[in-house]
Amino acid sequence: MAISGVISWLPTIDEFIDHWCLVDDIRVPNRFVLSGNYSADDLTKDRKAIADLIEAVDACNKEVREAAAARDEIRAKLRPRMLQFGPTVRGLLPDSLYLKSIPATPRFSDSVKTWKTAAHQIANLWATINYNSPPIAGFKPPLLLSGDFTQECFAAKVAILFDAYGKLEEAEHKAGQARDARDERFAPVYQRLKQYRLAVASALQPNSPLLKSLPSLTPPPEMLPEPVHLIGTWRPEFGRVAFEWTASPAEDLQNYSVRAHPGPRYAAGSEQTVADLPADMRRFETDALLAEEGSVAWYKVYVVTKSGAEKGSNAVKIVRP
Repeated sequence: MAISGVISWLPTIDEFIDHWCLVDDIRVPNRFVLSGNYSADDLTKDRKAIADLIEAVDACNKEVREAAAARDEIRAKLRPRMLQFGPTVRGLLPDSLYLKSIPATPRFSDSVKTWKTAAHQIANLWATINYNSPPIAGFKPPLLLSGDFTQECFAAKVAILFDAYGKLEEAEHKAGQARDARDERFAPVYQRLKQYRLAVASALQPNSPLLKSLPSLTPPPEMLPEPVHLIGTWRPEFGRVAFEWTASPAEDLQNYSVRAHPGPRYAAGSEQTVADLPADMRRFETDALLAEEGSVAWYKVYVVTKSGAEKGSNAVKIVRP
């Protein structure tokens, strides 16, 4: 094994712990320690702490997924009303000054600021139209959309949307803090692993088999597999995205790992594993992170080898129509 991403941290640490214990076995009663009296037991404790932090990140990522799904759900319900508002005003009040103030309806890919601004402008303009002062001939307020949908209903949904954005922002902030804590906890442990590789030679005979079986920290370039090429297509009839990828030429291919990220761009440090698939599979369907209309997610397929090396494909962006 070797360090090629967060997913490889714990298996790599396990290899070092196993190796360290073998070194201690041949040195009984003098256990091998690093500077500061750092022992295999200390590495084991650090491993547990890192595992807990990785789980904490996974839990935070789940909260982000749920918050993003809640945001997408309310946006999917609100946007049709935003689209309906402009034509309704133009149709009922064709010569009014209100037409200049109708905002463009945001796209699902637009920023939080764009969505909040447009929703706020519609709610305020709608309220102004309902006051209708001075009166416009032929128009009797209040303005209603189909199904007797009122300005009060719209404003209530806007409040729900703003709350959903707030909860998503809070969840993303919490997830970022969890990732920082995880990475900060791992950094000194990584340095201990580097130190162990250098210092353990002092505890072993030059011809010791344990020197030859010393765990690796980084895979050599020739061990890294070639990435596959990924394509994805939304399948509306199934409500899922269908992925296909090229076959990996890696001779020691173990499996493919499908991973996702909510964006706005793919970040390996906070990617989420969707599925680990057999080496003979090159097609997969999922709706992970695509709960509602307008949901956006990025995906990669990783080639994972039996030696523990992995390489990610191109990132594919999917927007649920």
